[in-house]
Amino acid sequence: QLILNNNLSAFDQLDHFSKRILSASPLSIPALHQRGTWLKSIGSDESALSTMSLAEKLSRRSKAINFWFIQWSAEHGEIDKLLDHYDFALKTNKDSSNVLFPALTKSLEIKEGRLYFAKKVKQRPVWLYPALKFTISSGRDPVNVAETLFIANGLPSSEEARGVENNLVGSLISKSEIQVARRYYLSLDRSKPNILRKIDFSNDAVDANLAPMTWGGINSENASGEFVLQQGTKKPILKASALENNHGLVARRLFFPEWGHYKIKSDASMSGSPKGQLFYVLKCVIGKEVREFYRAQENTAIPMPILKIDKGCDAVYFDIELDSGEGQENGQLELRSLTMEKIQ
Repeated sequence: QLILNNNLSAFDQLDHFSKRILSASPLSIPALHQRGTWLKSIGSDESALSTMSLAEKLSRRSKAINFWFIQWSAEHGEIDKLLDHYDFALKTNKDSSNVLFPALTKSLEIKEGRLYFAKKVKQRPVWLYPALKFTISSGRDPVNVAETLFIANGLPSSEEARGVENNLVGSLISKSEIQVARRYYLSLDRSKPNILRKIDFSNDAVDANLAPMTWGGINSENASGEFVLQQGTKKPILKASALENNHGLVARRLFFPEWGHYKIKSDASMSGSPKGQLFYVLKCVIGKEVREFYRAQENTAIPMPILKIDKGCDAVYFDIELDSGEGQENGQLELRSLTMEKIQ
């Protein structure tokens, strides 16, 4: 910290102090940093850059020097140099992630930032996956991350990559970026394009990691659902339960059906007394708006009502809800199959 004497301003004192150190030790990194900072403060940008460049040559690992260049590059619109300094700081100073991950996230808002980051994806620096996880979980626009990964032709295959891919699909859907989520899902090597128009409980269509682009059970305080493999057939079935006198969502799927009229067919059974009620709820996605257009109760005695999907629906949510009866004990749902058959 500077001790101000003789009525000198802070930057004058900084200049005075750095000159004293430089005279004693001409190649002192702290003094060069202070000198460069002072020169920049008085508008001598060329001299400041020259001084800091010398300091950088002498000590590439200096956190203070690297951060000075980050600020300099940002102020002068030098995106590649800015991100090069981000890269170096993240590789050499683990603590810098707290400061630089938010800045790196913001850099993805511009095309140059996404192009640079896409190059780094292929190089797989040590900070890549932590940075992606931070960016996706930060709640900022996940479309920027998806666009970056499109440019990079995806992530190199690994367990960490799959975790990032799962989180990104979920984040895009939660932000109502449905079409980007669909495009990103289809870009994955493990995607199954044939499932997107159907609601069947096929092995390909049931994957909690990529839900709700695929089927996944949902757990809440009032109800819970889980997909398990049926003994013998090894096909997925939904098992669910709800607390007494409660109603809850137990499974959800986002899919992209053709418009038209459909008939729902299912094979379900309920245990417990009195038996609970099973509901199928469909919601139309139009842009970022979600509107319920169909709600029907499962009833083995009568056919399900015909449902109509309009041309305007970009995608459809298929929700499975369970309602337990009053005084119900040990109520369990087993839904063994579910299909939508187009009738016209």
